[in-house]
Amino acid sequence: YGILVDPYPAKPGSQISISGNLLNTGNVMAKYVNISILDLSIITPMFLPYVYVGDLDANSPTPFTVIGYVNSTLAPGYYQVHFLLQYTDELYEEHQLQFTITILVISEENNNQGSEGNQGGQLAPTDVLPIGIGLALVLSIAVIYLRRRGE
Repeated sequence: YGILVDPYPAKPGSQISISGNLLNTGNVMAKYVNISILDLSIITPMFLPYVYVGDLDANSPTPFTVIGYVNSTLAPGYYQVHFLLQYTDELYEEHQLQFTITILVISEENNNQGSEGNQGGQLAPTDVLPIGIGLALVLSIAVIYLRRRGE
């Protein structure tokens, strides 16, 4: 649940991350959980075609992120990306579930127009990290300065 595709929309050849939370609604642990991309013609994985999530406790949300690249030859449009969730139960029996995520691919020209329209006071997700690091650095220096000044 809570699936997030970033960036949305994406352009051909760009990096894309698909994140969300898995919730084990059973009453026992799901072991050796993997999420695999089934549509390698749409998204090429950054590392492996699967992500090892680990063990999922019952009723405990566990985050996952799949990172890859949008196929550079895709035409603009909506694409259904199919994933396979595999896990083993307490009796070591294997189980599989499939789920689908929709991504929107736009052309390079449309993406440039969209980013110009985003300059109206909104920060892109990539702008937040450097700002957060800068604020943490300034606060750390201020705390050190005040502690030394008080001694």
